[in-house]
Amino acid sequence: MTAQYKTQTLVFMLFIVFVAFTSATSGYASTDIKPGEARLDEANQIIGYNISNLSYVLLPQDPNKLASIEVTVTSENGSNTAEYVSITLDQGLTWENCNHLSGMNWKCDFSQNSQHAASHISQLRVVATD
Repeated sequence: MTAQYKTQTLVFMLFIVFVAFTSATSGYASTDIKPGEARLDEANQIIGYNISNLSYVLLPQDPNKLASIEVTVTSENGSNTAEYVSITLDQGLTWENCNHLSGMNWKCDFSQNSQHAASHISQLRVVATD
């Protein structure tokens, strides 16, 4: 095995652990929100969307960078459908708007100028609004 292959494998495994940890953490945090109840996140109101089924695609030409992330966005009470979904991987410095695929599924494509190296991702935050 080459050193580059070992480094890429290590970065990829660290990314998997990071995604698993943030998914579990966000799932646990969202269990505190009850239907009809609101929470404040800085200046924006959280209305009870659950984010699940997180998956990602790496760039074929550079597997150390992300090409896109897909998520499922569901309302806790089942009556609201998200109209806008955005994602940030760098503590809110840059945000990518996501495209509605079908049902409750959304895809967030990263432009060439904002493709994140898996080793530099410090936070995963998804925002869904009506």
